[in-house]
Amino acid sequence: ASRVREAVGELPVTEFELVTAIGFLWFQEQGCDVVVLEVGLGGRFDATNIIPPPRCAVITSISLDHTQVLGDTVEQIAAEKAGILKPGSRAVLSGAQPSGVEAVVADRCRALGIPLTCSDAAGYRAREDEDGVTLRWRDRTLSVPLLGRCQMYNAAAALDAVEALELSGLAIPEEAVEAGLRRVRWPGRMERLQTGPDILLDCAHNPGGLSLLAQWVAEHWRGRRVFLVMGMLADKDHRQGIRLLAELAFRFYAVPPP
Repeated sequence: ASRVREAVGELPVTEFELVTAIGFLWFQEQGCDVVVLEVGLGGRFDATNIIPPPRCAVITSISLDHTQVLGDTVEQIAAEKAGILKPGSRAVLSGAQPSGVEAVVADRCRALGIPLTCSDAAGYRAREDEDGVTLRWRDRTLSVPLLGRCQMYNAAAALDAVEALELSGLAIPEEAVEAGLRRVRWPGRMERLQTGPDILLDCAHNPGGLSLLAQWVAEHWRGRRVFLVMGMLADKDHRQGIRLLAELAFRFYAVPPP
């Protein structure tokens, strides 16, 4: 951090830009073979997007969020996300996208001349239950201990990314894929903290995430007394969150997050 700060000098940079540069320096010094790099906000003008074309660029589910910066339609946001696509790369688009998103990404890929895979969980015979997700891949049954139907699409996109990386010349053992999915943990996202009584922690804060959370609770906790504790920051659509979740609650607690 000190070395990056010294190199930056008096340049006006944001905290995120500093952290990104620190990350890049660390990756370089460690001699990483592969880096999984996630954008901070949007994509087109994100600090992470200074990289050369990646082997594979993955765009996951798009929902209305950060609308004051990225645009107030899913098509506008998709265009910002598609800014990470570059000639010489491969692209994977997660399934279950809102109408209009796939067309925006496909047009961008055609303009750049890069191959696009539109991920389809059905192709992996994916299914979800109260304990997670299972998929079929190359005659293997893969387990993912993440809750929610959306994880079927996330897992399918990850497998399509593996295929794209292999086509780019990267060798990935099937055992590593199986182990990676089996061991994945996502703190704060549909995280079951305990059972008896069940405590579920989730950081959903936009309409897409809130809808998925509400859907999971309605399907898997039907007929149970649900005590809901909810706090959201002022720039999020708390009215939408209340509308989606309050009717599922036996008792509802609204709290300001610190």
